[in-house]
Amino acid sequence: MRRILAFRSKVSAVLCLVLLALPQALRADDSGLEPLVQVLGELDDAAVQADLLLGMREGLKGRKTVAMPKGWSAAFAKLAKSDSAAVREHAEALAIIFDDPQVLAAMRARVLSTKTPAAERLSALAILIDKRPADFAPTLQTLLTDDALRRVALRGLAAYADPQTAKLILAKYDQWTADEKQDALATLTSRRDYALALVTAVEEKRVPRTDLLPVLVRQLHALQDQALSARVNEVWGDVRETPQDKLAKIEKYKQQLDAQQLALASVPNGRKVFSRTCQQCHILYGEGAQIGPDLTGSNRANLEYVLTNVIDPSALIAREYKMNVVVMTDGRVLTGMIVERTDDRLTLQTVNERLTLVEADIDELVESTVSMMPEGQFDALSAEEVRDLVAYLATKKPLE
Repeated sequence: MRRILAFRSKVSAVLCLVLLALPQALRADDSGLEPLVQVLGELDDAAVQADLLLGMREGLKGRKTVAMPKGWSAAFAKLAKSDSAAVREHAEALAIIFDDPQVLAAMRARVLSTKTPAAERLSALAILIDKRPADFAPTLQTLLTDDALRRVALRGLAAYADPQTAKLILAKYDQWTADEKQDALATLTSRRDYALALVTAVEEKRVPRTDLLPVLVRQLHALQDQALSARVNEVWGDVRETPQDKLAKIEKYKQQLDAQQLALASVPNGRKVFSRTCQQCHILYGEGAQIGPDLTGSNRANLEYVLTNVIDPSALIAREYKMNVVVMTDGRVLTGMIVERTDDRLTLQTVNERLTLVEADIDELVESTVSMMPEGQFDALSAEEVRDLVAYLATKKPLE
């Protein structure tokens, strides 16, 4: 919406008023789309068209189907011939929301065409995943063999309760990269039936138990199936520790990580451990993801501070970093942080993606009393890796 408010001097006063009224037009009544479509049909400035189309997409974000507004077919015919790739992309995305069958068929074909540039296929795939066609799961399953689209397809499959999904993912799991495996695991922990297949695979040692981050083990418990939770406890042990156990663990690491031991640390190896374990949620020296706090300015050189936050992250936690459990009306269960919430939708940051959810699709929302920062981060590391990681966290500047 900020781009829409950055008006160009050539835009007429009437158009400015239309753009300023855009949020209200989209939120109050879908009939408010018609004057916007009329303006689009009359515009010839591609940059302004792109801004207006983007604003319409943002306003309808999270909604899967909206009645096609009057005049859209004629406006789309013009927009589809634009020299601007942004105009064409935004127009197609809106056509999908408006249930245009021809655009839907063309976009499906684009996703499957290996002759189409990967960027265009990824864009089309993202639009279709947002649309969530009822019969799209088999298409996503075929994309598990596509190197360019595999990660997005893996994430998209979480939205579908399909009996073939878990079997197909687990059959190819050991062939994928670490990032692809994490996307696979996020999907397999999103539904009870998928989770049962995953736990079986772990029990049979087809999936290493250490591949599941603590936050994903917590996600398995969030499915609220007693039999499943009992099996999870058998494989991973108790997810939460008592405060006494945590205090004992902090003291143990204090003794192991004295000045003499830290002097032996390999800081470059610590950086590698950080990128493998912490960087997916935290930024340090400009690198990483903005899920948890930026660590660059934190008290990283204080050993007790580091140990307390790693071993007992829920001891003191800001509300914005609390984990929320979202139960969808279609049976999917999501866990993550609420980044933004309005009257009709919310944005949820999960461990591997940011999702926009419509309130009508949410059955239950529960705020957890624990941090999004998972416990047990050190448990999967060797003593040397813990030492090296702590040494790297204590550095005062990036490595050369």
